[in-house]
Amino acid sequence: MLKATTIESLPDEIILDILFRLPAQDINSIKHVFPKWYSMTRKNDFVQTHLRKSTPGLLILQEPVCRWDQPIFFAAPEGRIEISHFHYNFKRTVLSSCNGLLLERHFNDRDLYITNPATKQRFALPRFPTTTRPSRCCAIAYVATTKEYKVVASFSHSDNFECMIMILTVGVDTGWDRRVSIQDLPLEAKKLLRGDTLTTEGFVHWTRDYNDILTLNVETEVITQFRVPNSCHVGDDGKRLRYYYLAMGSYLSLLIAKSYLSWEVWEMRPENGEWTRMPDIDVEARNVLRHLSSKLKHSRTTNCWLEPVGWLNSREVLMFHVDLDIPNPERFLIAYNVRTREIDSFELYYRFLTSYFMAHRNSMVWFG
Repeated sequence: MLKATTIESLPDEIILDILFRLPAQDINSIKHVFPKWYSMTRKNDFVQTHLRKSTPGLLILQEPVCRWDQPIFFAAPEGRIEISHFHYNFKRTVLSSCNGLLLERHFNDRDLYITNPATKQRFALPRFPTTTRPSRCCAIAYVATTKEYKVVASFSHSDNFECMIMILTVGVDTGWDRRVSIQDLPLEAKKLLRGDTLTTEGFVHWTRDYNDILTLNVETEVITQFRVPNSCHVGDDGKRLRYYYLAMGSYLSLLIAKSYLSWEVWEMRPENGEWTRMPDIDVEARNVLRHLSSKLKHSRTTNCWLEPVGWLNSREVLMFHVDLDIPNPERFLIAYNVRTREIDSFELYYRFLTSYFMAHRNSMVWFG
């Protein structure tokens, strides 16, 4: 075994190569063992390079937040599915993720926090004004040109319920004084601001509708209404099948259900709202059921439905939540490799039925 003194004497380029391969949550553990190594990780250029080399994945949280249920993180470095747990007790609702930073909302609805669960750091944002009615529609995004993080929040005013968007630059603004102009948006488009948000690189999206979405450029602070591809598919019950919007790096991904096992796939460039049709995704039910048959404890099933919940590695692995036609079903996720069509399955052990899924990557990013 190499002694610590021998390891410390390795050339810097070898040390850096090792550190870049370490997950962010493991780097803190070397602080007292290899102080020289740890000091190298505190430099901003290391943090940014480590971020670029990190693998984008899917964070799975549950509601209500409970101290005994740790969030699960799925990633697929080099195509292999890896699962890890955050040893971090979230006491608040997680709203958004960007570059490893999570935006949390306190239960009192007026306090927001930015957290890096890998480094266990937390930063309190200025309180919301008492004249606003906060909603879940908050997001954090990164402005690459200025290297700043901004937090976006849509509200309705307590007097007239009129929607508005407030924006705050982290570490710069001391209050929620800036508003994004939405006066040119049609009334129907403004209703989208009451829905949940998705963040792609430099943009925040409101994606509640079948016809339009709203996209905010966080650098220019200009919001734009974009049309959505018009593909309507109807299920056996005569109801319109769902649209699924997913964050995918610098693109916004849209999956339009053709059936419960088949989807049209589109990608949007946020800069101009241009949509590109990608190859459809079709999953064979028998392959899914064959995978799950050995994991179902007490039941047999002949049918299943899949709900897309997020990408691992852009365009590579798509994660699905599985619905089964059995009473009190176990809860499963399916990982579908788009290129090879290989399937893997994972059981969720959460005690509550409400899980939500968020694009995320572990990082060393922090302020200052």
